[in-house]
Amino acid sequence: MLETMTTILAAGGSLMGLAKGATDIAQNMKSMIDKPDVDTTGAKQLISDLLDRLIRIQTEQIAMNDALLAIDHEQRRIDQFKADSVRYMLTRTEQGSLLYELDESQANGQPAHCICATCYVKHIKSILQPVAHNTLACGQCGGQFFKPDGRASAMFGIAPRSNRFDGF
Repeated sequence: MLETMTTILAAGGSLMGLAKGATDIAQNMKSMIDKPDVDTTGAKQLISDLLDRLIRIQTEQIAMNDALLAIDHEQRRIDQFKADSVRYMLTRTEQGSLLYELDESQANGQPAHCICATCYVKHIKSILQPVAHNTLACGQCGGQFFKPDGRASAMFGIAPRSNRFDGF
């Protein structure tokens, strides 16, 4: 959003300079036309310069409008995120990972899921996806989170040791 604001400020400054230049050209044209012996070549040149400035002003206005629309879009996205974010609670998994988990009372028919804590602070809702047993990954930033699924993670068995050397 800071980049967009910088673009708007730069476009605004440029617009002011272009508008002043266009005004100066128009004043010169008026004084030239008010003379009894009008220099048509000079008048045509001034008109051409004026049109050039006006076209640049219009281009800058379009760029400024695009930047304002981008700010509006970003603000709406952030507002939507904030409205939706109250449905999630920051939780620490048994393995120590931090993630945001959908509050069951706020599910609104959605299945249980978690969103990335890193993306959350950037106002991005990125639903974590399973990539391995007890491992969730963020498709946006690539972060991985370890969260048990409640089932035993593996069956362990220990083979009895033998003192007998079987060779290589």
